[in-house]
Amino acid sequence: MNSKILIFGGTTEAREILNFIPAKYFIYSVATDYGAELVKNFNGLEILTGRLDETQIINLIREKNIKFVIDATHPYAVNISKNIKNACSKTEIELLRVIREKSNLNLIDHKNIICAENSKHAAEILRNTTGNIFITTGINELENFKDFAERAYIRILPDVNSIQKCRDLNFNSGHVIAIQGKFSYEFNKIFMLENNIKYLITKDSGEIGGTNEKLQAAKDLNINVILISRPKFENENENKNNINNVNIKSAVTLIREKLNLKRPPLFPLYIDLENKKILIAGGGNIAARRAETLLKCGAEVYAVSPEFNNNFPENVHKILRKFEFDDLENKFFVIATTNDHDLNKKIAHECKLKNIPVNISDDAGECDFYFPSLINIENIGVSVSSAGLSASTTKFLSDKIRKFLPEWLNEFKNKKNKKAGAPGENRTLGL
Repeated sequence: MNSKILIFGGTTEAREILNFIPAKYFIYSVATDYGAELVKNFNGLEILTGRLDETQIINLIREKNIKFVIDATHPYAVNISKNIKNACSKTEIELLRVIREKSNLNLIDHKNIICAENSKHAAEILRNTTGNIFITTGINELENFKDFAERAYIRILPDVNSIQKCRDLNFNSGHVIAIQGKFSYEFNKIFMLENNIKYLITKDSGEIGGTNEKLQAAKDLNINVILISRPKFENENENKNNINNVNIKSAVTLIREKLNLKRPPLFPLYIDLENKKILIAGGGNIAARRAETLLKCGAEVYAVSPEFNNNFPENVHKILRKFEFDDLENKFFVIATTNDHDLNKKIAHECKLKNIPVNISDDAGECDFYFPSLINIENIGVSVSSAGLSASTTKFLSDKIRKFLPEWLNEFKNKKNKKAGAPGENRTLGL
């Protein structure tokens, strides 16, 4: 790909992509000067600042001869996402949309969460309340809360224009906190406690946006939460070239493929699995192969599925039902191999929240580790992995090694025995 990739950013996701892929390959479009300031240290990055409408995006694509576009904007930035999608559709340019996972409200279990359709709905809910309000929805939504300026505390990004807008809307300057996140649980808790907050207004910006820390602090202080739901992103007239809703890791993998860039090699870390509890979600052929390998390594394997293939190993603890999130408890790591891609992604997301390493069979970008092909002879183990990118390559190389490894091992033993029998030779040669 000779032309550059156009990426719409201003988010953590966009900056993370730049940490993995050299900036020289991108044109980075961001709405604000502050957003541009955050990426100024990426050498070779071409930065465009300012909000673009659909026509301007089309002109930019044609002017710069763009062949690939990435939408890594905020999940609540519906208007720009629609403009990007429509522009790519009309120019027949491939579009990759990066989106962050929603927060798992079940993990927080806060009983006082009220869901609002949008910021206007949230303001309506506030009308019959009393007490201080902590608003963390961002500057674009702030006008809807101007009637509560006297009792509102605002947290915004440290952008001059944003601070000025707070003043224009008559919010108390002493109640405006202009600071870059993400914020810890302790930071949120102390702030809300010290300022006697009764209502927290927030969007679901996911784990990467610090939503979990805010909700947990609010729960522990018994503060009411008004959670603005994510807007629905309509997919009518979808461009056939669109790739939707991938995470950062999957996006990086796809971009490397587009640019024909190699990723750093994986480090083959060998782990003792003896008596470790491993969960496999799925009962098909892939799950059966994974289970067989794990049993050889001494693991205690649990598998959950409504049905299991006839060739499924016998020494597995089979749970004959659909997967439940409680199945993850006390597991050393998890493998998701169901035939439901969305369920596999949900399992991966839940595992990440619980800090459980996870591998899923249908999306290399969601994996914390990659399941290798393992060849064992005596006490020798050899593994082959393509980082989840080419199962056929892995199988081909594994079959070759499996065929020749016994011969190589016998050759080594013969050399070792001859050397051990030589005069004056008393050293032990090991592997």
